[in-house]
Formats: sequence, C-alpha cells, structure tokens
Amino acid sequence: MNRLFYRLKDIFDALPYPVFAKDNKHRWIYGNQAFSDLLGRDDFIGLDDSAIFSPEQVEVFWAEDERVLMGLESLNEEQIGEDMFALTKKVPLTFPDGSAGLVGIIIDAIKMPEGATGEDFEPSLLDYANSRADMLQKRLNEAVAEKEKAVYLAQTDLATGLLNRVGFDAHLQKQIGYAEETGERFGMALIDIDHFKRVNDQFGHAAGDIVVNVIAKRLAKVPGLVGLARMAGDEFALISSPVNVDTETLRTRIDKVCKYVFRPVSVGDNQIALSGSAGVCFYPDHGDSAASLMNCADHALLAAKHGGRNQARIFDEGIQQQWRRRRQIEDKLPIALEERKIVPHYQPILSSTERAPLGVEVLARWNDAELGHIGPDEFIPIASELGLLSRLDRIVLDQAIKDSRPWIERGDIDFISVNVSPIDIVSRGYATDLLKRLRANAFEPSNLHLEILESAIVEDVDSARRNLERLREDGIQIALDDYGTGFSNLRALLDMPLDKLKIDKSLVAGIDYDDKVLDLVISIVQFGRSLELDLVAEGVETAAQSAFIEGAGCPQMQGYFFARAMPAHDAGVWLTAQRTTSPELQQSRFADDAA
Repeated sequence: MNRLFYRLKDIFDALPYPVFAKDNKHRWIYGNQAFSDLLGRDDFIGLDDSAIFSPEQVEVFWAEDERVLMGLESLNEEQIGEDMFALTKKVPLTFPDGSAGLVGIIIDAIKMPEGATGEDFEPSLLDYANSRADMLQKRLNEAVAEKEKAVYLAQTDLATGLLNRVGFDAHLQKQIGYAEETGERFGMALIDIDHFKRVNDQFGHAAGDIVVNVIAKRLAKVPGLVGLARMAGDEFALISSPVNVDTETLRTRIDKVCKYVFRPVSVGDNQIALSGSAGVCFYPDHGDSAASLMNCADHALLAAKHGGRNQARIFDEGIQQQWRRRRQIEDKLPIALEERKIVPHYQPILSSTERAPLGVEVLARWNDAELGHIGPDEFIPIASELGLLSRLDRIVLDQAIKDSRPWIERGDIDFISVNVSPIDIVSRGYATDLLKRLRANAFEPSNLHLEILESAIVEDVDSARRNLERLREDGIQIALDDYGTGFSNLRALLDMPLDKLKIDKSLVAGIDYDDKVLDLVISIVQFGRSLELDLVAEGVETAAQSAFIEGAGCPQMQGYFFARAMPAHDAGVWLTAQRTTSPELQQSRFADDAA
C-alpha cells in the first residue's frame, strides 16, 4: 500500500476530497489541501487528533484507527465538530521500516441544520456511503488513467511513436536495475543520420520528416532491442538485449544493422541516399549509471563523426583519451584567449606565373605547455560550440594587423587574408564593427581579404549579403573558401558579392592520380573566370600540382610546396628573402626543392 500511496500522492493533492495519512501514534504525516481546508489549519503535520478535537471525539477516532492499524479497512461515520459529520474511508498503510500506518479519505462531510442530531442523519448517511464510495473509486480510477496518459504523453515522441528522451532515461534506469539483479550485460547506442540538414535543405522539411519516420520504423524491426527512442531531430537511442559476444562479432552486427537501417529512402520521385553514425557502449563495462552510459555513447558517436561519419564506434580507451583531451581544451581555451596564447601564423599566397608572394593567409595556431600542439581542427570547433569563435577571430586579426603592417609598407605583400566565422558573417552590425576596428588600427580595408565558407552564405543569404556588400564598398575583398566541397545553392553563389574563389586542397591533392579531378579543377577555373573572379588553389604540395594549376589558368596558389604557415618573425624573414630574390631564381629554387 505504501508504494501505491506515494505513486498517487500527486493525485491526492489535486483531489477535492480530503485525504490524510497517519502513523501508528495517530500523528498526521500527510494531508492534502482539501483536508487542510476542512480542518481550517495547515499546521497539523506531526500533531494528533487531541490537538484539535475533544477527548470524546478523539476516543472514537482512535478506536477506529486501531482496527485499521491491525490491517482492517474501515468505512465509518465520525463526528468532526459540534455540527459536522463525516464519512471516512480508512485503509492500512505499511512503511518501509515495517511500521503500520493508515490512509484516510473523507468521502463526504455534512453540516447539520440547527436543532438536528446525528441520529436524524444516521440512516441517510449510511445509505449514502456506498454510492459515494463507488463514486470515489470511479474518480480514483479516472485519475489513475489520466495519470498514465500524462506519463505516456510525457515519455513518447508523438511524431514516431517511439520513446522520447524522458522516456528513454526512465527505461534505461529500469534496464540498469534489472541488469544489477541478473548480472547480465547489455548494450546502448546513440545513432544519427549523417548531414541530415542537407536532406531538409535539398528536399524540404516534409521529406526530412518522412526520412526520420522511415528510419524509426527500420530501427524498430531490428531484433534484440529492448528499448528504442527518438532523442531529438535525427538522433535515436537504443538498448540491446543481453550481449555476450566478443567485440569484433558485435562490430560486424552493428555494421549490418547500419547498412539495413540507412538504405536509401524514397520520397515522391526522389531517392534520398543516407548514411549514419553510431556510438556504442556497454553496461557494466563502460558505466554503471544512466549518465555514464549516455556520456560514453555520446563520446563514441562524436568519434564516429570526427572519423569521417558513416561508421559505428565502440567506446574504448582511445575515445576516453580523446574525450579527456577535449575536456582539457574546453577548460584551457578561455584562458588561452585571455592570455593571447593562440597566435597567428602566416602562409604565403603566390602568383602562379611569377611565384612571387602576393599576400598571406592568417591561420590560428596554439601550443600549450601541457597538451602540446593543438590543431585548429581541434580547437576551432570547440570555440564555436562554446561561443568563443568571434572572440578568437578578433584576437587573431588584431595581432595580424600589427604583424603585417611593415610587410605591406615595404611592398612584400599587398594583403592579408583572414577567415570569418559563419556566425559573424550573418550577424547584424558585423561590417560596421570590422571597419571601425580597421580604422582604429590605421589599417587600409583594401589590404584585407575575408575568407568565408559556403555554409555561411546559405544559412542566412540576406544577412550575409548585406554585410559583404558593406565591406566591399570600402575595398575589402571577399573570398569563398574551400570551394568544391560544399553544397551551396548556385543561385545564392551567383548573387553573392564575391571577388575570389579558393579551390579546396582536397581537389588539388587529387590532381596527381584522378583524371576526373583534373577536369573538375579546370571547370572550376573556367567558372570562376566567367564570373570575373580571382582563383587561388590551396594545398599545393608537389611540382606537378603547381605546374597543372599554372597551366589551368589559376592565377594564385599556396601550399607546403612553397612554404608552410610560419610565425610572424619567420614569415618576415621569408618575405624579405623573396623580395631580394629574382623571379628566375625563385622558380629555380622551387624546382630544386621539388626535386
């Protein structure tokens, strides 16, 4: 009875009937608002009947209580004041320590007219008792049904019919309790659809909803699942039946499940190709609580995404170390920004024909005393997630302006090229703020090129266009970075105020071994020239690549074949050396380096 009482406590609180509970000393341990209103006070917890009622009434109450404390139920008429009678249902209650108690429900309370006695009302009250008791039971049943319905709604994803995050957490807790009793091992996984946003962007949100529902139905057909939920958007969570196989066998099973689940989905006339990533962990190998299992699965999922997606990763020590390093970077990053530990390095951008430097790209670099070299592929995504990327960009740009001013004044280069975060380029007032900072640092806007990602201009085309047009009016040139790897709308690209395309290094790397890449690079160069845009080939690492880029008509290039990104002092020395070397000697030196 005690479990039922505590499960229904929130229902009792909302009932219009007075409900109370007592311990074996007749002291009240609970009373709902209706009971408090009936007594006319709310300070009764810990008191017994003698604090409120007359000794004669107390004797009647306690005599009935004793019957209930012995395990019997009671339905009795009791006088609760000079002119008030109540029909009270009392049932036994056993506490976790084994002691007895009771729960009382006052079915009805009737106030007698002046001159009447309890005997005048006794027959009608007792006849009324059964019907009121039946009504109360019906109300309680309805309340329990409503409670169960509310629980269902609170724990269910209505779009797919699967559990939601709340429901999955509760289910996972139950599974852990069961595993603790049986000693069985079970698995848990987080799964999501790779690049799901592209599905919505390309085919529409209605198509995205269909894809999510199809994936949900496919997952529901996977054998051996004891729990399945849609956590949010395109992310799902599942619990497997007891797992007693080795890791490799399990990995094979997971790969088969992913191939089955992420088959193409037909939506209308479209065949939507899909892939998915999964992070897997096990109880009790990787955690003995819901929170620890969720963390491990989440870290394994992140590792799968960072590893190229379209794969499942099982949590292991390597992932644990990556997660620990990530947490350290998260902790250190704000301090590193405050202390200016993240500094700009400079990679030259050269003329393809003369091999003379035209400018430098500004790249952020971070060396930590404890963690060593922290690559931008590590700290920039974290900075973005922590909301620190704009601050990082400002710090790096301010220092780059100071470092590059003498190079520009000597004529070593014409410009510096800096990356802009997607958040900034669509932020209201970004252009005005940037121009103000350039004026404060006495830096000519014409000496600044901004590199933006394709993803930035499709997130909010109108806002991006307003900022870019304002910046171009003052002489800043705009370059579209990593071109050839994104999925931007061509119409948006044509409408955007751009000056330059940067051909992604992954395409340049393919020049040495893939004829299709050769054709694609040539097409990009021709496309850029038709739009009267400058082009820069990134990641040039071999003499063959540099020769092809020059022959294709791409006017600028950069890469390790010429120079790596260098700190300010080394970059200054390198630029001075280029200024004092003839173009013919530069060409010869690059050729010698390649050999």
